[in-house]
Amino acid sequence: MIWSLPRSLVQGVDVWLNNPTRPQEASGTSGMKAALNGIPNLSVLDGWWAEGYVEGGGWALPEQNTYDNADFQNELDAQTIYNLIENEIAPLYYKRNSEGIPTDWVRCMKTCIAEIAPQFTMKRQLDDYTAQYYNVQQSRSHKLNANNRHLAHSLAAWKQHVRQAWHTLQVVATDIHDSTNHSLTLGDSFTASITLNLNALLPSDLRVEAVFLHKHPDESYEIAHIQPMPLTKQQQKIATYTCQFPFELSGVYDYGFRAVADHLDLKDPYEVGLVKWI
Repeated sequence: MIWSLPRSLVQGVDVWLNNPTRPQEASGTSGMKAALNGIPNLSVLDGWWAEGYVEGGGWALPEQNTYDNADFQNELDAQTIYNLIENEIAPLYYKRNSEGIPTDWVRCMKTCIAEIAPQFTMKRQLDDYTAQYYNVQQSRSHKLNANNRHLAHSLAAWKQHVRQAWHTLQVVATDIHDSTNHSLTLGDSFTASITLNLNALLPSDLRVEAVFLHKHPDESYEIAHIQPMPLTKQQQKIATYTCQFPFELSGVYDYGFRAVADHLDLKDPYEVGLVKWI
């Protein structure tokens, strides 16, 4: 009984219509089931459809709301759905060739099966886990344990040393663009120089970065760009890191500079969790 209803629905439907309130779509497994059976979806880009939508294999409503007012948004979405059905979906469905076959509609169904459905199967999930996690972790384990765990012991000793010495890192000088009095325009060259006293650290123990934050109208920020600052000069323990590049981001930005503990054999670039903002 539990399988009879969805089987009947899938066999008797031409378009799978699903228009949840953004962003409350938990997943959308029914839409996945429809796509597996060659049924095009018409849905909001939320839940699975935000990842699954492929042009030519269904139709999509925008991912973001246009209005904060729910009634206005519902009215807009309803009108969008009616327009899609009237101007795109119905004409495509009823367009037939000389043999009475809706070839363009069939092409859309085939796109569902060939391009969308394979991305939402257990095989794809297992392939991803194997390639992105299991094989990577296995290779790392072999590397760490080789030669009587030489790398594992070396990495542990490095982490201990860096944690103990991190507080000795000092800022000696900065030469940074004055964005308060001289704003950058698109394509202008951004230059910066940070000089550090490494004290108990080595240049290979850290990396220096310029971090650019995009400021949104609601005063929130998000990281938009991270620019590496390579070591350009060293005299004993005094090290200078610089960057110069054309600024190609539009909008309002703040920026800062940071030193991050770094090692070639770390699994994650922020694994040690040591950061000094400059």
